Amino acid sequence: MSPQRAGLALGLGLGLGMSALFATGLWAAEPSKIQQLLSLREQTRAQVCKTLAPAKIDPNVAYQKIKPVERISNPERWPGLFYFRGEKLMMIYVSGPSKAFLDGMDAKQIGAELGPGHPLPSRAGKTSNQHVYPEKGFAFSEENGKIDFFEIFPPMTLAQYLDGVYQPVGRFVK
Repeated sequence: MSPQRAGLALGLGLGLGMSALFATGLWAAEPSKIQQLLSLREQTRAQVCKTLAPAKIDPNVAYQKIKPVERISNPERWPGLFYFRGEKLMMIYVSGPSKAFLDGMDAKQIGAELGPGHPLPSRAGKTSNQHVYPEKGFAFSEENGKIDFFEIFPPMTLAQYLDGVYQPVGRFVK
């Protein structure tokens, strides 16, 4: 993916909608929201910092089993968190109030586009389910079809995801 095309993909969260992305002529057909989200993996650390300026950078943090990493964010500019190890993107995570970012998306729609995922217990709640597509670099958690959070990461095997990313869920207590 060209840097220009990748930069436009990051524009997805900055108010540049799917129609505007398609109108640029860089895609032969209008990409799905999932395709646009997956294209965020092409962003360099420098591109993310520039786009999110002034970016908040938290060094030496963790995301599940991925540590140490640097977390880059600016909720005023984009609703997610980017995790880098050096220059390598390790994870993009979107949750909480920023879930409005996924307006119009639900578990059924994601499943229709990506096919069946690997089901796992979700840390989002007792009745939430996580669906992992490690070979595609995508995972999401849902409760009754509503998205709790999603993850975008470099493609890997299920064994790599379970060993290097996924933190098993403990018992939920009221």
